[in-house]
Amino acid sequence: VKQINNYLTVPVSVKTIDFSLLRKFPYATVELSDVSTKGSKITGYADPLLEAKHIYFQFSWFDVFKENIRLKRISIEEAVCVLIVDKNGKNNYSIFKEQKGDNRAFNLELEEIVLKNTGIRYLNQPGAKDYSFRAEDMNLKGLFSNDNYTLSGEGALFVERFLLDEVNYIN
Repeated sequence: VKQINNYLTVPVSVKTIDFSLLRKFPYATVELSDVSTKGSKITGYADPLLEAKHIYFQFSWFDVFKENIRLKRISIEEAVCVLIVDKNGKNNYSIFKEQKGDNRAFNLELEEIVLKNTGIRYLNQPGAKDYSFRAEDMNLKGLFSNDNYTLSGEGALFVERFLLDEVNYIN
């Protein structure tokens, strides 16, 4: 957690960290319990960026014995994620520090991201958008880099609110 916080502008807190070779077989797993972070400060909003009961980072058993571990899967369970863009265009989710002198490109390819009982809210004041979803059991995969990302998925996603330009399309 201390190492993770070195890369963030806001601290993340974790109650417990466990390692298991069997809990999420066939993957080796690092489990973070009771995870929370407030996100970047935005005037008028106190919502946390993320609160999760469990986050599991999963990788091949063989990677345990290698220098470089390739993350295969992330599972997020019983969580709430609130993404906000205020009227001035400032957001609460730009939480990574700029790494000075590091010109390496960032690339992350995840074979699977699993969301179980996870609420997601996206509020964008300049765009007059307010969306709220609940992922009961959702599987995503994605490719993330410095400038672009691709994300696809399937599963049970329930729309709780879809407010656009002050019109509530789904109640």
